[in-house]
Amino acid sequence: MKSDKPDNKAKFLEKFDQPAKPVITQVVPVGEELPKKPAKSKDEPKDHFNVFLSKPVGKALRIHKINTGESVQDILERIVIDYLVSKGELPTDYSS
Repeated sequence: MKSDKPDNKAKFLEKFDQPAKPVITQVVPVGEELPKKPAKSKDEPKDHFNVFLSKPVGKALRIHKINTGESVQDILERIVIDYLVSKGELPTDYSS
């Protein structure tokens, strides 16, 4: 008992016999340059810390990173150095 419907396999394979449709591509110039990658940190021994920040602080840090082009590591290191110098735990002439 075959139904009156056309063979699905034949209908599917029929598509491959048709000529391919052309693919239209268009190059659109970008009006603004992408931000440059932050410079890599200096090659000196580092101590590793995992830092978890609140969402608002993390968002502000990411925006500051994009605006300044600094890496997150360099930003946090500068902030920690300034803090430790202000507390007297690092000499005032300390430079990373």
